[in-house]
Amino acid sequence: MKVSVFFDGQNFYRSLQRFDESLRVDYDKLAAWITQAVGGPGAIFAGAHYYVGVSADAPPLVEGFLKGLELRPGYFVKRELRVRRSGRCPACGVDYEYTTEKRVDTRLVAEMIHYAAIGAFDAAVLVSGDDDFVPAVEAVNALGRQVWVATWSADDLSKDLRVRCFGQIHL
Repeated sequence: MKVSVFFDGQNFYRSLQRFDESLRVDYDKLAAWITQAVGGPGAIFAGAHYYVGVSADAPPLVEGFLKGLELRPGYFVKRELRVRRSGRCPACGVDYEYTTEKRVDTRLVAEMIHYAAIGAFDAAVLVSGDDDFVPAVEAVNALGRQVWVATWSADDLSKDLRVRCFGQIHL
């Protein structure tokens, strides 16, 4: 069984911080562990895809982390530029600016369905608990592939997403 892992980078990082902010992840061991948990001892790691929004002025530490992931065998990082937005605080009326991810989840969905359609994996592991991925899971299931969901905590997992996935992995 070929197993691919699809990381919603921001969701993964924020969930990790809520779970244990001192924890450091060994991504090679994580990929091997997930592959075995889903496919058993004969499973083949078919790649990990990490999707994230990055700011043009992102700290060097962020880019260093992403480049380090890309150097790992079978890891592919997809960066989308974050978009600047403005808002007004409803409580005090002060204007503020922030950045938000755009196209990250959509790219993950498109590529997961594409790879399912071409038979690049037998099982996909979605590392996110985000309810927005339900239609993607249904599409991959319709193509005859399994989708598993992996989260740090059940609190981070949408019930609708969980019931549409083949199985759940607690990280």
